[in-house]
Amino acid sequence: MSYPRLFDGTASDMDAFADALGRGVLSDATSCTVTEQLNGEYELELTYPIDGQHFELIGTGKIIAARPYRNAPRVQPFRIYAESRPLNGEVTFYARHISYDALGVPVRPFVAASAAAALVTLTQSVVIQCPFTFATNIESAGNFALERPAKLQSVLLGTGEGSLTAAYGGELVRDGYSIQLLQRRGADRGARIVYGRNLIDLTQEKSIEEMYDAVYPYYVNDSSEEGEQAGVTELADALVLISVESAADAKNVCMLDLSNDFDETPSAEQMQQVAAAYIDKNGLDKPKVTLSVKYVDLSRTQEYADMVNLDHIELGDTVTVQYARLEVDVKARVTALTYDVLRDEYESLTVGDAQENLSGIIAQNKTDSAGTASSLRKLGIKADEAARYATDYLDYSESGGLVISQPGRPAINVGIKPGGLDFHGIRNQSPLWTNSDITSGQSSPSDFAAQTISLDLSSYSAVLILYTTSIAAHWWSGAEDGEMTAIVLPVNGLTTTMLYPYNTLTRRNVRVSTTGVRFYGGYERWQDYNLGIINSFELDVPWQVGWHADDGCCIPCYIYGFM
Repeated sequence: MSYPRLFDGTASDMDAFADALGRGVLSDATSCTVTEQLNGEYELELTYPIDGQHFELIGTGKIIAARPYRNAPRVQPFRIYAESRPLNGEVTFYARHISYDALGVPVRPFVAASAAAALVTLTQSVVIQCPFTFATNIESAGNFALERPAKLQSVLLGTGEGSLTAAYGGELVRDGYSIQLLQRRGADRGARIVYGRNLIDLTQEKSIEEMYDAVYPYYVNDSSEEGEQAGVTELADALVLISVESAADAKNVCMLDLSNDFDETPSAEQMQQVAAAYIDKNGLDKPKVTLSVKYVDLSRTQEYADMVNLDHIELGDTVTVQYARLEVDVKARVTALTYDVLRDEYESLTVGDAQENLSGIIAQNKTDSAGTASSLRKLGIKADEAARYATDYLDYSESGGLVISQPGRPAINVGIKPGGLDFHGIRNQSPLWTNSDITSGQSSPSDFAAQTISLDLSSYSAVLILYTTSIAAHWWSGAEDGEMTAIVLPVNGLTTTMLYPYNTLTRRNVRVSTTGVRFYGGYERWQDYNLGIINSFELDVPWQVGWHADDGCCIPCYIYGFM
């Protein structure tokens, strides 16, 4: 059994992560899993009892060192970014691989002519000290341009032309503070997962959404240069057929924009060649199949104990999966894995077409859209800008994590789980402010003069104010102090009125802004009566009304903050 270890948030020595104890071994963990996807999520989830050893030391910002997969050469550091509420005496901590620290590193605009040159220039273009090193084995040339400042994470795995994986393809290997952009990750080690041998469970998902009968290749020339005629160029027969005998039988056609593949109008033969290569590369005539696999590592059994690497599997590896009952006999890549750190075994593998993130789709597929290339290029500039800005504020994990943050404001973490939404970072468990009369032991405040409560509300969208009215604010001397009531107000700098209907109506104006809460003076509604005779009856008739200043009205007791 392998236990994760806890380190301070400032730790950065990979050798120390491997050999040192840090703040302590988390030996009381009830579960600890690491999930990684190709060019996607890389997270650790730890469940720990509140009475466990070192529990009081675990918290956001700290680093957990753990082995990320079976037979991994060394442990990897994961930084805690959120934690759950205690449930049944246990707390779940959510941590991301240390490479996610790239979210805090800004990068200046730069250009490069190859993947290798781009990584060298990237290192020189960071605004602050960058702890990461970069390398690549992609040798092909290709222009790259980051036109606007962006965060390092979006340059590595973002969308559009400002992303290295979008520009050059490839797959990231994240090893501590070393990040490699490889042409292809993993290997074919001959691993086989077969029913009746080592297969425990298999779930197959098959999608025909991206199966096509034909391809419609076209080239759009929007140039105004002399000798070039603007317009759309297509094949004489328009379509390149895949699985039908005639264009009339085609039901689902893939639109293939070749405008970025050629500097000038291509010939029909050139268009045919590119279309054929695209069909072959993307398997447009085959359904997309994803297998979720659970298996037994036979090298851990007594019978196969001498065959240590019998079914050694890593992310990106090519494996064979066979299950005759489902007619499954495929050789495909491992696109995601979840590793049980405590049991030193894989909880599950995803084999086949993993759920792609946007950068993967852009890198591997050409535009498949009803719009023309020229319109996409024009709209794409705004779309790329929006994507880069969104990347600055949003971070997500494909298994369900969402982080909302703005510069200078604390991040809010939202976990999207099967049972609903799990919010981390919304500080509404304790009041932001408590009336001093209450903190000094007084059960109910008697008055509250006009004043401003200074609070940093920049990370809140609303506040909840609990308030009451004291007996001194009422003419009825036998009345008891009122119970507390509540009002929710947006943090928008506008003045609102708090009301408390009791023996008479009381009110107090309040204004909530990002710098605090301004409470104005309190008032009680009053009216005078004259004795009058109406229909032979003597009645007290109100003849004058108004507001009487009284600081015992609408006294704030507590202020809570909401997201």
